[in-house]
Amino acid sequence: MNSGSPSPNSVPEWTSAKAPDADYRTSITVAKIVSAAGWITVAVGVFVVISAFAGVGRMGALALVPSLGLIVGGFVLVIAGQSARALMDTANASKKILEELQKRTTKTT
Repeated sequence: MNSGSPSPNSVPEWTSAKAPDADYRTSITVAKIVSAAGWITVAVGVFVVISAFAGVGRMGALALVPSLGLIVGGFVLVIAGQSARALMDTANASKKILEELQKRTTKTT
């Protein structure tokens, strides 16, 4: 085994959970805000559905359609926020992998 290569049981430093790079910190914050807004929208939609069932007559039934739209729209926001966050995490991990590979190639040459 080459003395410069890591042991098979060692964990590369790029796998450790560190703070996000400054390049993506703002995007990650925005993604968290979008997800939070989605969950709030879902909660409001559920509240309106419950209120619609408690309501009597035609107004209660009319409130169901918009509230279901709120719930679906809220879940779309949650998915968008989480997808954006996953994209930033992938970009961070790829950047760290590239840095690690560049370090290894400079050591061997």
